[in-house]
Amino acid sequence: MFKKSYIYKHNYLFFRFIRIFNCIDIIKQKILLDEAKSVADYKFQTNARFIMKFFKKMPASSRGKNTLPPYDAADPEGIAAATLQQLENRLIPLIKNATVLKVKEATRLHPEAAFRSHFGGTPYFEQGDTWPVNKKGIPLQFVFQVFASPFAQLPAGVRLLQFFCPHITDIESFNVNECYVKLLTEFNPTRQVTLLAPSFITPRPYCEIISDDALSLPDWQGLPLYSPEAVSIITALEPEEPWELYEQFCEKLTGNCYYRTQLAGYPRWIQQENTPINSKGKHSRLLFQVDSEDNAGLMWGDMGLVYVFYDQEKSTFWFEHQSH
Repeated sequence: MFKKSYIYKHNYLFFRFIRIFNCIDIIKQKILLDEAKSVADYKFQTNARFIMKFFKKMPASSRGKNTLPPYDAADPEGIAAATLQQLENRLIPLIKNATVLKVKEATRLHPEAAFRSHFGGTPYFEQGDTWPVNKKGIPLQFVFQVFASPFAQLPAGVRLLQFFCPHITDIESFNVNECYVKLLTEFNPTRQVTLLAPSFITPRPYCEIISDDALSLPDWQGLPLYSPEAVSIITALEPEEPWELYEQFCEKLTGNCYYRTQLAGYPRWIQQENTPINSKGKHSRLLFQVDSEDNAGLMWGDMGLVYVFYDQEKSTFWFEHQSH
């Protein structure tokens, strides 16, 4: 009799566990599939499994820390929604406007190239201007210029931005600190003149620019500077590869998370975060970042980028170069 009741008891527990596991599977399928209205939504919702896994492993004494809601086994879908919403609320205030500069295919030099936004070709100069040189008097190479427009995120009052860099013959000897940025707050088209680059500088192909509005969030390496709380939440949800979960949020909130040539916004670092500190002890504003652009024949090392930061009050520039 004892053995029979013992068997019944364990059979009962066994089938109870089977029912629990089946319920968990059903919940996962509901979270992952039922609410998925697009591919992007599906990717976003799949992160619910990280939340469930995390809370199952948490001891009761630690639940609710890092601003995470306490685990309630009766409402796993609610936990997912609440936690994802908390993280989203941390990230939305960080979003900045930016301008993506899309480099078109090379064409013949436009007759009015000096008055257009473009890579390569002829930059805008006025009477009395000279070709920019480095501290040693060696002429620099013209990279691009952007005129102010409703679509260009330039500093207040700036009507034209031009960027020059050392003539790149060997990336190993490239010194990013020799780059030069020229900002014009006013210009007079009647005084425009054409200055040709020195003959030893290989001309870059003329490529016009399409400017597009964009939204920007810090990359994973820069996020701790702006929201350590968001980093804590993401790391708790996905301790093994938290950057992948974060990039899904970036894609959902801004529509992109890739390297690009852009004005303003946040830098997207290749190696490590290296935003300079300005005169007020705050992180400097990104003026622009320039990606390696095939159409413009521009390669910063191994598919690298050049980052330029600007302190408008002190008229100070910082330059950074990173590559793979």
